[in-house]
This record gives sequence, C-alpha cells and structure tokens, in this order.
Amino acid sequence: MRKVLRTIIVEATAMLIILAVIFTYINYSSARIIHGPAPFPGKLITLDKFYSIVKARNLDIFIPSNLPWGYKLTGIWYMPGDIIIVFDNRGVSDYRYARIGLEISRGIIPFEQSKPHGYVVKYETPYAIIKGYIVEKAYCIYSPTGYISLAELWITSKRTGKTMFYLIGVLPPLGMDELTTIIYSLKPMDEIFKEE
Repeated sequence: MRKVLRTIIVEATAMLIILAVIFTYINYSSARIIHGPAPFPGKLITLDKFYSIVKARNLDIFIPSNLPWGYKLTGIWYMPGDIIIVFDNRGVSDYRYARIGLEISRGIIPFEQSKPHGYVVKYETPYAIIKGYIVEKAYCIYSPTGYISLAELWITSKRTGKTMFYLIGVLPPLGMDELTTIIYSLKPMDEIFKEE
C-alpha cells in the first residue's frame, strides 16, 4: 500500500513540475509578445500605389542603390506620415523580420536640436544633404541577437527642399559594413528605378 501511495505521490509531483514548466514558458512567451513594440498600423502596398502617393505629395524618397548581393525590395508599408520600405534576400516582406528596413517620416525635431549619439554622419550628394548618427548596436526585439546596426538620418532633398527623417536598420548577419554602404549609396527612388 505504501509503495502504491509513494508511486502516486512521485507521479503527481512529476506532473506538477511539468505543468509548472509549461505555465512558466507560456507566461514568458506571452510577456515577450505583450511587452514588444506595437505593430505598425499601416498596410502593405504595391510599388505603383507608392509611386502615386510620392508623386501626389511631391516627395523625394531615398533608397539604397547598392545592396548586399541577393537583396531586393520586398515590401512597402504605408500610413499617412510614415513609410517603411524593406529589403531582404529571403523574400521576407514583414518589416519586423526583413534584414534591411528604412522607416521614413517627417521627423519631430531637426538634426541641430537632436542629442548626439553614435558616429556622426554629414555629407552631401548631387541629390541631398544628409546628416545623422550611426549606432553599431541598438536593441531590437526582432533581431536573432537582440541587436541591430541602426542609422538615424535627416535627409534634405535638393529638388524639393523637404527634410525627411530616416531610421535605417540592418539585422544580423548584416552589420556596420553593410549599413555604411547602404547609407552612402542613397539616391532618389525614381533615379534608381530609371537606371534598371
């Protein structure tokens, strides 16, 4: 009788431990989802639709003319006042998981009023005046390593005179070398597609 009772107690304890582990895992997983960044409220649109929006608003949108081998435009996410353009070599169009992302907005403050951090970038191209910062390791919940290489840029178009704020992030295995190449290859979107 004692042997049977002991067996029941051992099995019940084992089941409680297994349930505790499962419960802990579920709580941990849902906590990560709940406390992650809010999803982008925009929607995925076609390149043609994006062109019509850019033209109607007289915007110059700058994208990289030099991408790592095998990378191409895979998605454009849009909501009024905010755009995310993504590039990937695996066909990923989700802005959270694509390896290269450009978020473009009107910006809140000018570069001159920003708080310096990271490596300072200031240069001029035939198309734009570009100022900003590059951060080698910025925290990102969607990165497999927990970090991305990130640039914060203020780009003033010489054609329109408008300044737009760009956040450019690259997920591993891409890093600072690829990010720097992307930054220094930025050209107006219509110029890049004209070249193709």
